[in-house]
Amino acid sequence: MELLVNQKTPYFFYIERNGVSGYQPPKNEQKIELSEDLIYSETGFVISLSQTASAQNISLKQGINIISFNFHPSQGKESKSLTSSDFLLLANAVDRNISRISYFAAGQWNGGTSYDFENNETKGVPFDLVFGKGYVVVAEQDCTISIPGYNIESPVPLAFSSGWNLVGVHGQKEAYTAKTFIESINTIEGLKANNVTWWPTSRGMYQGYQLQNGQEYGQDFPISPINGYFVRIAEFTPKEDTCKSLIWNPSGEMNGECGSNN
Repeated sequence: MELLVNQKTPYFFYIERNGVSGYQPPKNEQKIELSEDLIYSETGFVISLSQTASAQNISLKQGINIISFNFHPSQGKESKSLTSSDFLLLANAVDRNISRISYFAAGQWNGGTSYDFENNETKGVPFDLVFGKGYVVVAEQDCTISIPGYNIESPVPLAFSSGWNLVGVHGQKEAYTAKTFIESINTIEGLKANNVTWWPTSRGMYQGYQLQNGQEYGQDFPISPINGYFVRIAEFTPKEDTCKSLIWNPSGEMNGECGSNN
């Protein structure tokens, strides 16, 4: 899931499907191909951000970190999104801190963007960094990265589809645990979640909580806005067959509505 910034309208969420960074409109809006980017809706989701950018700190442990951005990472220019390449260049400006950042979408890992420490350059196709999404960051050492960004001042909607989704939970009024997160998702008609899993870097292994037919497996844990979480949608039964995702946003707009078609 990506964030499209449009100067005349609010922020739009879209699915990056053509392998090219940024949103490219389809050739035929009446018949969008599977290889073309897809906007979730014509009206979009309004996300309120602070008026000025400020330095935001991200603390990482050596090894694999699964994080989310609880702010809008930006270049500080008209809310222009920070890319994965920008992020790596900032992170490694002084020391060898981060070697790779990637994301999970449509049931598979994206190759991501890596940093070549020998030549001080990035490799791979860059992508915009947005809130509401989880990212895998490989750190070469314990470090704290400072990047510019805008604070989020409204709840962020999440679009869930069948199978595993890697998300970040931001701006909601309620503080969730894995159990209450699953229970909240399951209040939406057509969604049935049964597992939330995260990666505690210090343990070097996944920790999951599963709620299946009233039975609990694993230990419940709090949901933090700085972490990314895998959520498994075991049953996806929207009212319309053309609906490919449903929105979860209990503190804001469009909760329970179709997020994307085609």
